Amino acid sequence: MNSHKNARLTLEGRKLLIERIAVMGLMPAAEAAGISPRTAHKWRRRFVEQGVAGLQDRSSRPARTRTRVDASLAERIAQLRRSRMPMRTIAIIVGRSLATVSRLLARLGLSSLKALDPVAPQVRYEREAPGELLHIDTKKLGRIVRPSHRVTGDRRDSVEGAGWEFAHVAIDDHSRVGFVQMRSDERKTSAVEFLQAAVAHYAALGVTIKRLITDNGSAYRSRLFAKTCQALGIKHSFTRPYRPQTNGKAERFIQTCLREWAYGRIWANSAERTAWLPAFLSYYNARRPHSALGYKPPASRICGNNLLQLDNCERVHRLNVLKPHLQTTIWTLLRDGATQREIARVTGISRHTIRGYQKQFTSQGDAGPPGAIGSGPIQTASPWPPTRPPGSAPSSITSASEPHRAFIASQLSLNRYAMAVYPDLVDQFGFTGAYNSDKRFAARLRKREPQQFDRLSFQPGEQMQVDYGEGAPTRVKGTERFRKPRLFVATLRYSRRSFRRVAWKSSQEVWARLNRTGAVLWRTSRNRRWSISVAAAIARPTSSPKLPGSALAPPRSGGGASRRSAILCTNTSSSVTRMQVARAPR
Repeated sequence: MNSHKNARLTLEGRKLLIERIAVMGLMPAAEAAGISPRTAHKWRRRFVEQGVAGLQDRSSRPARTRTRVDASLAERIAQLRRSRMPMRTIAIIVGRSLATVSRLLARLGLSSLKALDPVAPQVRYEREAPGELLHIDTKKLGRIVRPSHRVTGDRRDSVEGAGWEFAHVAIDDHSRVGFVQMRSDERKTSAVEFLQAAVAHYAALGVTIKRLITDNGSAYRSRLFAKTCQALGIKHSFTRPYRPQTNGKAERFIQTCLREWAYGRIWANSAERTAWLPAFLSYYNARRPHSALGYKPPASRICGNNLLQLDNCERVHRLNVLKPHLQTTIWTLLRDGATQREIARVTGISRHTIRGYQKQFTSQGDAGPPGAIGSGPIQTASPWPPTRPPGSAPSSITSASEPHRAFIASQLSLNRYAMAVYPDLVDQFGFTGAYNSDKRFAARLRKREPQQFDRLSFQPGEQMQVDYGEGAPTRVKGTERFRKPRLFVATLRYSRRSFRRVAWKSSQEVWARLNRTGAVLWRTSRNRRWSISVAAAIARPTSSPKLPGSALAPPRSGGGASRRSAILCTNTSSSVTRMQVARAPR
């Protein structure tokens, strides 16, 4: 209970008061406690009605309060909120405080705008066995002739007309085992050849394809593709139009290929990228953990549940199921004569797995625990990720770029990027380190000073900012044609007062007329003569030629203009008396 500093009675004091009333009577007990008889009578009445619980403090809140928001007003507030109106605007419209509106919306569950558009639940599915459903899709990749501007950072190194090549991908719905081939196009002939190759590939793994799902591409809708599916005994299904989530496993597999293979490192040309494709597929199918499979590789669902049984599959490489230190533990215990049951009790590994490792160790003799079970002669593909050549990372220095510090520093002083410096390191010095090493080293060398911004203050009418904008397509009156109007905007820098007009043309005459109209409007709106001294009206033209007399040059529209023009003018009357166009620095 919370009692103030001048309280005469606490809980124990009230109990003592009840005892005194029973012995001394009401009046003497009240006088002894220093309270009025009325207060003593109140506590005796509560004790008679509720017992000891009636001597506790009660809440001072009224039992009933008049609500300020009735049902009709609450419904109106909810409707306004469902129209995505902000709370402050709703409070102004209904004439209630922001706290009242916020409290009501919180009670209705409409405080957040995300509650108005609930996210549809994701429907995830997975087939029961490998081969029941195969996802096929294509991805267009840029053909690589040489490392171009995306690597060097110089737009002049771009390769024009290199063309495209197409990656045809297939992934099993249950096991997530992927298969990729590069083709020159995505026409029906290439799609049919890839389908036949994919069916043969999965057949070599002991998987029979029963059903196929693709998007609505013309190659997959062709009669040739349909006849091929019929000949192979495959039922062909299509995704809903504009619904890539249905084929989401293929889309996610393509994303992984782009990140870790196609654009995961710098390739000299497309042939080199294609040559590393089998190594990437071996890594993806045999060693890369998959979150949907309990962080096991896709091959764990092919040829049985135990990865040691993958020896029977000719096209799947044997794997490191256990980490090296666990393999060493099993080998040590087996060498010391421990039984499979004892090893399982110590390591927590199933005896079935231990039995498989025991067979592997027995076949290899006493040479010690292998560094990678199943990485022997069956694995013919190159390791993934691509390994760095020997000697590329000296052990005596912290970075492979350290010997070239002077050269990198000189190139950075010329405002060159690390992507542009890296090819020079390779060509001139035979640099064998990775690009990320050069990038991190350049980031440590580059000293970035905070950019200074000067905030200018202006007097009323001293500066006006002028610009043209482009509006939405609008029907031309009296015709069926659509045009994009131009929006002329002039804003005073000091007061932020703005003048806007829509024009269909952006000629010099329209530019001058709108400037004069804005100046006259601002001067007459003050009901007295005053001069607008526009010191600088900032526009966005790529170039503005000097014009004689009072003619004004309109800005030329164009995205990414690298220069600006400061328009210096002084208006002392309704007409423009002087106009200068000065080229501003970059």
